[in-house]
Amino acid sequence: MHKRDCKAASAQPQPDTRVETPSADAVPSTPGALLDALARYDHNVEMAESCCKRLTAMAGEPGGAQALAAMRAIELLAGAATKHMQQPVVLRWAFAALRNMCAATDGPGCERKGRAVQAGALGVAITGMRSHALDMELQEQGCGLLRNLCLGVDASGVSARRQRAGEGGALEVLLSAAQLTNAEASLRMQERCLNSPRTPSRPLATTFTNVRARLCSRR
Repeated sequence: MHKRDCKAASAQPQPDTRVETPSADAVPSTPGALLDALARYDHNVEMAESCCKRLTAMAGEPGGAQALAAMRAIELLAGAATKHMQQPVVLRWAFAALRNMCAATDGPGCERKGRAVQAGALGVAITGMRSHALDMELQEQGCGLLRNLCLGVDASGVSARRQRAGEGGALEVLLSAAQLTNAEASLRMQERCLNSPRTPSRPLATTFTNVRARLCSRR
């Protein structure tokens, strides 16, 4: 009787706790649905990469960064980068999207930079660059993001962001990035990694020099 009871118990259906995840090909095209997918399926590497890639393009369009910011894109992108810290394919595009979100130096642009810092963008950029020190494309986007965060018309905000970046180890990761490349490699990567509608393309070494100068100017 005891054995029969055990067999009967083991045969009972178990609850299905699996969550169906759509393929990356099913990534929505509208901003709201795209951000919803990034939040809902943030555990899926391919989905996160595809969402961040599309958000990069959207943020580079006129008015795109501000429209996305109103839908909490900055916080979702920083969260996705944090969650996928060991996935450089996600980090590259998350950094690129945040970079475009923080490209403008006017009032609204500076407000977005402040939100990005509060959401942890500085920390994830520095940690990501440190964790994937040999990934040149990731280093390019990380340098670009740090550069944009260190620019702005808000003098007090710029000073605070530069100080926070310096204290967080930005100079060290920028130095490591500069040592990774040479002039010829930088020029090749300029076309591949740094072209965006909102951010001028430039070699990694130039980006490093500019960011270092801005961080050091706070002293």
